[in-house]
Amino acid sequence: MSYFGKYDTPADLLVDENLSAGEKIELLESWRDDKEAYMRAAGEGMQGPS
Repeated sequence: MSYFGKYDTPADLLVDENLSAGEKIELLESWRDDKEAYMRAAGEGMQGPS
């Protein structure tokens, strides 16, 4: 989760001029996958940090 703690929103990541388009895509896909995993876990009764 190299985006975690550095960007508050995906939009913040998109405006980072230090990242290439490929890096942005990779980070956004990772963000999406992490969010989906969190939602799956929450749906199964697992709770993350509060």
